[in-house]
Amino acid sequence: DDLTQVTLNGKLWLSDTQSLSGNVYVRRSKTRTLNGDLNDEYEDDWASDPSTPSGAHNRTQSRQLGTGATVQWNLTTNAHQLAVGTSWDQARMRFQQTQQLGSLTDARGVDNLLDVDTANQLWGTTRTASLFATDTWSITPALHLTASARYNMSRVTTHDEVNPNPPNLDGDHSYRKLNPALGLAWDITPALNAYAGLSQGNRIPTPIELGCADPANPCSLPNSMASDPYLKQVISRTVEAGLRGKLAASPLGNLRWNAGVFRTLNTDDILFVGTSTSHGYFTNFGKTRRQGVELGANGDLGRVEWFAAYNWLHATYQSEACLLAAHNSTAGSDPACASDEILVSKGKRITGLPEHSVKLGLAWRANDWLRLGGDMQAFSGQYVRGNENNQADGGQLGGYAVFNMNAEAKLGGGWQLFAKVNNVFDRKYATAGLLGVNPFVGGFQPDPANWQAETFVTPGAPRAAWVGVRYAFGGK
Repeated sequence: DDLTQVTLNGKLWLSDTQSLSGNVYVRRSKTRTLNGDLNDEYEDDWASDPSTPSGAHNRTQSRQLGTGATVQWNLTTNAHQLAVGTSWDQARMRFQQTQQLGSLTDARGVDNLLDVDTANQLWGTTRTASLFATDTWSITPALHLTASARYNMSRVTTHDEVNPNPPNLDGDHSYRKLNPALGLAWDITPALNAYAGLSQGNRIPTPIELGCADPANPCSLPNSMASDPYLKQVISRTVEAGLRGKLAASPLGNLRWNAGVFRTLNTDDILFVGTSTSHGYFTNFGKTRRQGVELGANGDLGRVEWFAAYNWLHATYQSEACLLAAHNSTAGSDPACASDEILVSKGKRITGLPEHSVKLGLAWRANDWLRLGGDMQAFSGQYVRGNENNQADGGQLGGYAVFNMNAEAKLGGGWQLFAKVNNVFDRKYATAGLLGVNPFVGGFQPDPANWQAETFVTPGAPRAAWVGVRYAFGGK
């Protein structure tokens, strides 16, 4: 992967209270992938043609160029902090996928490769023009009201360079949305602040999501695409409230703390539905909700610094729908759905999101030039993709905790020596998973009837250590 990004910011004062500010950016990225996969057509074609290639090498190349600019006028007075502006963002994407069919080996490789076939080649653009305004009104020295609005006008186009005639990947979709927000902050005392807010946001589908939205033509994302239906933009509405405070003298030293609650309701959320271990499609799914509690604290006691954070996230589907999930052990059990589908009902947990997370950290400033520290990150279990109804056998991953250590030594003149060790105890854990079938049962099994349903996981990073030197410009 290659990534280059350049950003330029500027500000011009027009008077003591007025100014113009803006920024421009350019972001260029290039990504290549190579995956050895099961040929997605093998299971259906093997019975009629045993010579059907069982494996495939899928190669992709993605190039993206993003540019944008923002200009805004600012007014600062005793009672108001007002900003009005406009922005323009454009991203251009070029994508190519090639495939070489071959034979899976017992070593889980692919040999006897056939000729390279260009499966997909397209380019797409996303353009968004926005107008926005925000004002923070100091009703009293301790009470502040913030109101804002942003109007987004977006257009997403895709152009198929392999298939010039419909049905193909050509598409041209436009989206518009006005997103308001309202917030209130109250300094109850100099050491205690309360806040509350309401906001709305929108997210338009990407060219890749629009290019893989047909259940009849699932994609090996981001390795292939097919002609697909329109996807709606995601609309999110959030309400939040909380308290923030500090204690200058406590048993834990100088203490800063925060506690908040939130609820976000997404309409037409875009979900990726897996149809096999390597294929799937994007679809709009009615409503989803994410709500929870955030608690945090940090402080310092002499030469010791610490922090603690806890998040409770209850993420659920808020609509009912039948989703493709052929490898879910309960597929076809509900009469409302097809034999390869599951019924996802209101209140079921969203896959891939742990409900509980805890982060703890401790650091010791041994002297003016040496700092030693460590932290722990723990997450509860989660449902895997394909188990959206929360009922499949083997459809959950267990929780885990990972411990890390770090050290920093100031060498003078802005130079610093650092060292860190991640996953100190080399804990084996998984960060994500999905339901699928394993064709390797004591070696590759050519007969799909001998394949076993299993849970595939994304393993977490093993123990890793770094030692290095860095320089801070302007350091003394």
